[in-house]
Amino acid sequence: MSCRNGEVTSTILASAKPHYVGVGLPEHGFGNDFDAMIQFYRERGEELRAEYSIARTDHLFWIYFCFRDPMNAEDFAERFGGEPATACRCGVQKSSGTEGR
Repeated sequence: MSCRNGEVTSTILASAKPHYVGVGLPEHGFGNDFDAMIQFYRERGEELRAEYSIARTDHLFWIYFCFRDPMNAEDFAERFGGEPATACRCGVQKSSGTEGR
């Protein structure tokens, strides 16, 4: 899944991990929840991949976690308060129509 100089493009990422969950980044970070997020990936056998974006309508940072398995994405969204998201050519975009980067 690597490209030139080991970079991974959004297109390759979307084909390998087509299920995204967007989680708004709290003002002071995720704290202990981030450890729980990493553990979630380990328990489910998923490789941790994430992208970030600034939503133009709310001016917040959004972290988009990527999953191979749609059930893992759904469980992650429910557990950590995320929203399902879809891939777009320039990165990721919230499914509610809010533009990404």
